[in-house]
Amino acid sequence: ELKERNPGKRIVLSIETVDMPCPNLSQRIRRKAFYQRNGFMPCGYRITEKGVTYDMLSNGGVVTKAEFQRLIQNYMGVILARILYRYP
Repeated sequence: ELKERNPGKRIVLSIETVDMPCPNLSQRIRRKAFYQRNGFMPCGYRITEKGVTYDMLSNGGVVTKAEFQRLIQNYMGVILARILYRYP
């Protein structure tokens, strides 16, 4: 639905990583497969928010780490973005 409402626009999203031990690993693997079947590909970087590490995915072209950082800083402000987000 997001893609239908935003044709031609890049969409970036975060999903919990699938390469770390966790109790819901099978759910995470299914989630990643769902997004990949729907055209989302890894951006090549991760973020950590409140101690949880996420892989970044996008459709229609990579959203770079710098672009994502600017997006978050514009949305929440530089100070809050630095407190909440880490880029391992």
